Parts: sequence; structure tokens; C-alpha cells
Amino acid sequence: MCTFSMDGVILRVALGSQFDARLSVLTRRFGRLNLVARRLNRPNRLRGSIDALSISRCYVKRMSKSGLLRLEECEIELSFPEFATDYVRFVCASYVAEFLLRAVPEKSPCPELYDLLLQGLDGLRNCVGSVAVALAAELKMLDAMGLAPSLSQCVHCGRAVEAKRARYVVEAGGMVCSECWAKRKADYEISSPMRLSPGALAFVKRAIVRPISSLTRTRISRALARELLHLSAQHKAYHLQVQLNSARLLTATVRPH
Repeated sequence: MCTFSMDGVILRVALGSQFDARLSVLTRRFGRLNLVARRLNRPNRLRGSIDALSISRCYVKRMSKSGLLRLEECEIELSFPEFATDYVRFVCASYVAEFLLRAVPEKSPCPELYDLLLQGLDGLRNCVGSVAVALAAELKMLDAMGLAPSLSQCVHCGRAVEAKRARYVVEAGGMVCSECWAKRKADYEISSPMRLSPGALAFVKRAIVRPISSLTRTRISRALARELLHLSAQHKAYHLQVQLNSARLLTATVRPH
């Protein structure tokens, strides 16, 4: 058996049978790892030290026969109490964490995504517009993966696009101008591409190029948030085959009163 330590963000804690738990942890060095914590009902080093969405030092033992990674000890290095007292912040943080949980393959090192997660959690702790920060963090992560929607220019002819003269085509992964759409419409199975508002185009462009810390004072309207969440859901479902359960909760927070 091999024992090692690592720092990581606990993305999810799922309670199992017989007082066991399964954890998904994103680390800079090893990528996303699945860990098993045993016998949490007994007094041990793990009780009270496992906290989802916290940055923790994990001491892990690799079981020689099964290959399972067993969590032996866990020390919280940084927690975010703001998420426990603010429902919208909690949902936004869960949304970002679930995206990485579903989009990042296990044991695939991703230091840039890890850094973006830390920036996103820190931004959510101090921001005035939680939904804007969560969406910006996700867009920057998609960009780091080479999968961000291309909204600045037509994906076919390369010309700059305007909201009135272009539409988002999920199969193309970006905007298609009116001229190219007329020529290539038959190439796509999607019969109703999305018309994006100027506000949505501006937000996506800004979120991708600017650091998350510069967006913590940004507020977006409920209508714009719903539009961006719909765009994100369509884009992830087609290009990553990913659907987030927390997206429904986040969408509910921006529904009209």
C-alpha cells in the first residue's frame, strides 16, 4: 500500500452504505480523483473534517489489491462559510463544482482548471453578482479546454458578427452570419438556432478575456442570466454530453418573480 498527501478542492461528498462516503476531489497535480472514506460513524481523524467545496489537505492510501484510494485523514485548509449562509452563492459554487465533476476525466491533470476553480470560489465569496461570477468561471473553464463558444466572428467566413445578423448554431460551436446560414442551413440538423442578445454576446466575450476577479462587481439581469444559462446548457450538452443537475436550481434563482 502506498500513502501520499495532496491539496485539493472537494467537489462532491456522496454518502454510501455502512457509514462510508465517496468523495470527488480536484487537485492540481493529479487531476480529479475519487476517494473512499470508511466508517465515518466511528471516532476517527475524518469526523468533522470532510466539507464539500472546501480546500483540504488529503492523506490518501492506495489499496494494493483493489486499487481504491482510501482517505485516511483530511484537514480543511480553507472553507467558505459564505456558501452556508447564502443559498444563491451555494448554488453557484455547486454549479461550478459539478461542471468540473462531469467534464474533467478522472486522473487527468488540469492545473489551469484547478486554478480557475480557486479563482471562481474566491470570486463567489466576495462578489455582488453570484450568477455572473459562476457563468464567467464556467466560460473560462470551457475556454481553457478549447471548447468555449465562438461568438466574436462567424465560424465559417471569419467575419465579425452582430447580434442582428447572426445566430448561434450549437453544432457549429459558435455564431453563423446570415449569409453563411443561408448557404449552409441544410448542413445542420438544428432547425432553430439561437438568436443571442447584444448583452449575451458582450458578457461572453468579456468573461473569457478578463480575470474572474474583475467581474466580482458585475450584476446581470434575470433575463440575461436565463439566456446565458440556456446557451451554456445547449453548448455543454452537444459538445461535452454534459447536463448539470445544479443548473435547474440555478435557473430557478433567476426566474421572474
